[in-house]
Amino acid sequence: MKKLLLALLIPAMIFAGTERKKVENTFDVKESHEIIIKAVNGCDLRVVGWEELKVKFDLDVTVTSSDKNYEKEYIENFKIREDIGNIRAVFEMEKFERSAIWGIKDLLTLNFGTSIETEIKGVIYVPMKNYFELELKYGEVELSEISGEIVLESRSSKIELVNCPNIRGIENDYGELKIKKSGGNSKFEIRSGIVDISSFSGKLDLTSEYGKIGISEISEDLKIESRSADIKINGVGGNLEIVAPYSNLNISDVKGTVQVEDRSSEIKITDVGAIKLDAPYSNVFVRNVSGINSLTNEFKLQSGSLDIANAKGNLVVNDTYSNFTLNQIVGDVKLDSRSGFIKADNVKGNWSSELAYMNVDIKNLDGEQVSIVNRGNPISVEMLKVPVQIYIESDYGSVDLSIPNGFEGNVLLESTHGNINCELPIGMRSEGSKVTGFKEVLGSKNQIKVRAKSDDININVK
Repeated sequence: MKKLLLALLIPAMIFAGTERKKVENTFDVKESHEIIIKAVNGCDLRVVGWEELKVKFDLDVTVTSSDKNYEKEYIENFKIREDIGNIRAVFEMEKFERSAIWGIKDLLTLNFGTSIETEIKGVIYVPMKNYFELELKYGEVELSEISGEIVLESRSSKIELVNCPNIRGIENDYGELKIKKSGGNSKFEIRSGIVDISSFSGKLDLTSEYGKIGISEISEDLKIESRSADIKINGVGGNLEIVAPYSNLNISDVKGTVQVEDRSSEIKITDVGAIKLDAPYSNVFVRNVSGINSLTNEFKLQSGSLDIANAKGNLVVNDTYSNFTLNQIVGDVKLDSRSGFIKADNVKGNWSSELAYMNVDIKNLDGEQVSIVNRGNPISVEMLKVPVQIYIESDYGSVDLSIPNGFEGNVLLESTHGNINCELPIGMRSEGSKVTGFKEVLGSKNQIKVRAKSDDININVK
């Protein structure tokens, strides 16, 4: 039986022919018409805007089949059907469809197992200022020079738009989207695919759960919703908002605020106005935050890392189990965490931390107030200014504090099961395992208060 079927199919594959047809149709429309084109699946089209109030089809239709009759029927029946009303002008490509049911005649004429390949390609000209809508699946389309509103409904297609300033919406699940020198107040939905957008004037709301996203030079706000994608953004004239739980992010040159919700990824942010980030299990690298509108930079982490440098604006971090490297921060720092390390250098502002099991090393702190509570690891703070208020509490970790000469105020140092080494002029007393260093200045609000349990306190005056 298998040999019989193969013998019947071989002639169908061998004797395939080709029929071609040139389709040229022109239709008059009005300025007010919404132009809607419904294309055959798999078309390869160019849609070009022109000054004429006409829709012109210039298509090449090719069909290759082992069934000569099918070729002729397909070519003869392919046409453009128009439905032009008062508001909408709809143009639909109609093709010949044959029943898939085989009969005795098909068997006797070897007409089952027919091989069919069709190709429809060409150019469609539409009025450049009219609303335009296209329906196309599994094909390729390039649109250019259309200034009216554009809506595209597609799937698994390759789409390119050039010089289209008023794009309203695009759907193209599992496809590719490329846009250049265009714009609009737009919403794009691509479930999984490739997105490449450059020189876009306007606002953009993009949903693309999986794939690759590259966007550069968008003039206003940008919003992206994704799940697991490779996202690269360079040049946003407004704010940037990204919700992308498992996506790697590379963000640069954002004039406004960058707001990110991620979960577990690698995040790089450079040259932005301000940052608000919630990324529990991510490694975050930040450079060059301008501090737009004196906004606070906020980070929420859980088990990752933050490396931030050259950033203006107050910094607030809520975290557990992460590591931190801070350099050249202009603004107050409030950093709460546990079980990691903090390395900070050249912070121009006050510092506040509630910690546990953190190694703390702060150098060149250009501020007047320090508040740190820690447990289980050492604290080292080097200050450039004469302090006004210092409160440090450490259980099972040493405290090393370096301050400039000139402090006048109250001092209270308490170490249990440890020693006190202080270069300030203070009094000392011991009570059992507790050592206290003290100085009282009546009327002074300046204060240094340090407590250490089971370790030493060292105060150095430069």
